[in-house]
Amino acid sequence: MADNNKRRGCGCFGWVIVLIAIGFVLSLFTNGSDESTDTLFDETEITTDNTYDTTEEETEKPEKEDNYGDIYNKVYPQLNSIQQGIYNTLLEGVARGENDYKFNNVTLQDFDRAFTAFSYDHPEFFWLSTSYTYSYSTKPLTIELEPYSYWVYTFNPDKYVNALNAEVDKIVKGASRCTTTYDKVKYVHDYLAENVIYDYDMLDELDSSFRSTSTEQGLSIYGVLVNGKAVCGGYSETFFFLMNKLGVDCHYIQGDAGGYHAWNCLEIDGEYYYMDVTWDDIDTQKDDAGNVLNDNGVVYRYFCVTSSEFSRTHTPDSDFIVPYANDTDYDYFKHNGYYLEKYDFQAASEALSRQAKQEIVSLKFGSKYELDRAVDDLLNSDRFSDISSFGKYKNKTLWYNTDEDMYVLWIYLN
Repeated sequence: MADNNKRRGCGCFGWVIVLIAIGFVLSLFTNGSDESTDTLFDETEITTDNTYDTTEEETEKPEKEDNYGDIYNKVYPQLNSIQQGIYNTLLEGVARGENDYKFNNVTLQDFDRAFTAFSYDHPEFFWLSTSYTYSYSTKPLTIELEPYSYWVYTFNPDKYVNALNAEVDKIVKGASRCTTTYDKVKYVHDYLAENVIYDYDMLDELDSSFRSTSTEQGLSIYGVLVNGKAVCGGYSETFFFLMNKLGVDCHYIQGDAGGYHAWNCLEIDGEYYYMDVTWDDIDTQKDDAGNVLNDNGVVYRYFCVTSSEFSRTHTPDSDFIVPYANDTDYDYFKHNGYYLEKYDFQAASEALSRQAKQEIVSLKFGSKYELDRAVDDLLNSDRFSDISSFGKYKNKTLWYNTDEDMYVLWIYLN
């Protein structure tokens, strides 16, 4: 029985900019990177509001040891000197608990681009939303960043920090046992796909006038790692965060994929690859009676693919230049021998048999034509059970799915 492939939506949302006067500073807990303890955050004193003049001596990019987190400055080099000064001011200020800023000789356009870059690069400030208010009626430009309400009004904010630290430590330690970069990437990819639920209710709530605490958190690394629920922005920020914690160069990207979406690009052995963890975490599938056929399944259709393949479904925003990827060595299917340029029953049998102990088996083909040939021969003609490893499925209904953009077929065995 075929189940038509469905694409999920995404909860990434654009910048909310409201004209309003501002005038208060909120106390926050902040990220104080400590390599020895591998913690994320330390409590710091609140400083008074300051006025920053970006026409003075150019602010230098922070050295890694002085940075407030292990994730840093991926799109920073694409900013001009004024925008870099704003970015560095935000990086230092947010870590000190500052939300209010005044900038001399800065346009709103420069601030918005710098803030966008800062938000891309620093998901460790998980309590900070992508909204801000500003007053531009008089000089200087006055900005108030907006923390999420759950952080502002909680009586015990460090509970969030402690809970997140514990989850990050667990994943980083597990991935650190892997001996190759590819294995580390797959470990984190699979952990997120298997332990995080894509929350469609959360997605619906993003378009409403009310957002619950769960929805606010689901846009961040906290919601992913602690609550286990998120939309695409949470998945992609968390993958970005954990990869860079593990020393793997990774980028966070936003754009269009049939709706606003977020994904990643990462480097393995000197080559870039594209990754969409959200779309590799497939939906729970049920039969007509409502029985669960597959839960927390993982399909590697967007695991380390090229720019040209990714461009069939994903278009990045024009805000920043993204890396180009044309290598296929670590494409999941090619790396593991599950790729067939042309469908052949014997070759498909061998590749599928090597996956016989998995709950989902899959193949990737060189074209949609070859994908269709495989579906017709293996499933419509019921030759799948002729493969010795899968003889027990003779005369049984098999659920399968296809991604006609990536030419991937996967079959559920549970």
